Amino acid sequence: MKKLTPFYFFLILTVIGTQCQSPKDSVLPIRPKIDVDHPKYYLADSLITILKSEVDSLHCPGFAITILADSSILKMEGYGYANLRLRTRIDENTNFRIASLSKSFAALTAKILEKEGKLSFDDKVIKYIPDLKFKDPNLTNNLTIGHLLSMSTGLTTHSYTNLVENNLSLDEIIPSFSSEKPIYPLGQYATYQNAAFGLIEKVIYNITNQTYENHLKEKVLLPLNMKSSFTCDDFINNKNHAWPHNYNEADSSYFNDGFNQKYYNLVSAGGINASISDLSKYVQFLINGDSSILPTQKLQELFVGQVAVLPERRSYEKWQYVDTVNYAYGWRTLRLTNGSEWVFHGGYVNRYQSLIAFNPKEKVGLAVLFNNDCGVGSEVMKWFVQIFEGLPEINNQLNPISFSDSKKVQ
Repeated sequence: MKKLTPFYFFLILTVIGTQCQSPKDSVLPIRPKIDVDHPKYYLADSLITILKSEVDSLHCPGFAITILADSSILKMEGYGYANLRLRTRIDENTNFRIASLSKSFAALTAKILEKEGKLSFDDKVIKYIPDLKFKDPNLTNNLTIGHLLSMSTGLTTHSYTNLVENNLSLDEIIPSFSSEKPIYPLGQYATYQNAAFGLIEKVIYNITNQTYENHLKEKVLLPLNMKSSFTCDDFINNKNHAWPHNYNEADSSYFNDGFNQKYYNLVSAGGINASISDLSKYVQFLINGDSSILPTQKLQELFVGQVAVLPERRSYEKWQYVDTVNYAYGWRTLRLTNGSEWVFHGGYVNRYQSLIAFNPKEKVGLAVLFNNDCGVGSEVMKWFVQIFEGLPEINNQLNPISFSDSKKVQ
């Protein structure tokens, strides 16, 4: 079987956990209103045609996707199987795990608190977590909320991600930072973090006296009418959920993999569950805004690149249209050689892949979810950008790619 060389790496989260409760019946799917008369509809249709063709050629179980322009939904649909063994199909309301795409929600909730005057991204983290200590006193005393959300702590990539994956609570992880020394100056480069990023949950709790999950639900999910959740039981109890699938090299086929529940212990880093219908509402908000949730200017601040992503962390820099890649607040930013700027983030956990990509200026956006590690998932953003930018086609060589739960990349 052929698989694709990834356009960018998805964050891989190792997941080993116990089974959740039995599912309950779910509500009937709500059909989206599709704007077939929008001038960009044919572009969305072209992308869907390519995506379905590649998924079929690689025998991938399935995916869900939404594509939006301005205030219109151009496409929103499920394709393939939520569960190969049961032969259940994916639809717009099928629940997936969105993994590290969860980080963008954490940055948004923090920005809402800033709007309310309850914090500043320039605030020192130690102000809200007095017992937080690093081996370097400069890092301890000068680490800001903005550094957390832009991955610019200077710590070694994935510092103490192993503790998150071992299901430790944030309170249990925090003492370990006292032995951690940065490898880069504070605020210079993006080094991807899960445990350090998750400190934002403690900050939010100590400001609001609410759990991060409750604050997220109150300030973001309910106002956007999203039915997203963040526990293992919530996921499994929704009968309309996508099961993870693995690939069998021996017979070139996919099969039902085990469901695990790691990262539900640090929701801000990778614990949100969502359907493509949910993410369609989220993308609509990202490209059009909603002043009742956050003023447009404040929202746009989340999309401004803060620090460079190091070249060795970017496999997609070889794509000839890429100029620079930076990390913003819970998002990555991509500047093309033609000057166009895109915002994106992906995720990978327990065979689930996720991606949101959008152009704030042109007001176009996409979200896609996979319940398998099909290599197509790593190419979607490149196809999307290429089609909507009208860039000349590049003849991509299809090469083997193997995702491994024991390796962490982004």
